[in-house]
Amino acid sequence: MLLKTLGKKKAESEYKRYIARVSCSFFSLGILGLFIVCSNSLSDYALGLVVGVTIGSYALSIYYFAALRHSKRLHQMYIAAYDERNKQILQVTAVATLILEFLLIFALIALYTFVSIQLPYVTVLSVLLYGLVVGFVFIRLILSKIG
Repeated sequence: MLLKTLGKKKAESEYKRYIARVSCSFFSLGILGLFIVCSNSLSDYALGLVVGVTIGSYALSIYYFAALRHSKRLHQMYIAAYDERNKQILQVTAVATLILEFLLIFALIALYTFVSIQLPYVTVLSVLLYGLVVGFVFIRLILSKIG
């Protein structure tokens, strides 16, 4: 979604092809996830991660395929994608999420420096990933309601 905002405005037929490519990409990622899940050499953590990504990929694929079949919904998505207000909200959200990630990293460093709390590498990565995703969603939701 971010790449389309960098270029010029597409025609609605080009946007429909773009959404079709996105939905096929998510579906392909889901198929790849199924192949990975079938291998028995994964740890419980890795298996849970792959299952979550696979389910999310299929959910997004179904969402975009459904949007392709409903022209009214596709038209709403097209208008929302090129709306100036939505573009500005996306830019502010990206900057605010970057600041949130900086604060999370600073807090993790402060925990180690002053309290001597050492977190495992996977925990640090999980905290940063959840901070990124949840922070982006909540900040965008708040800015959409305010603006």
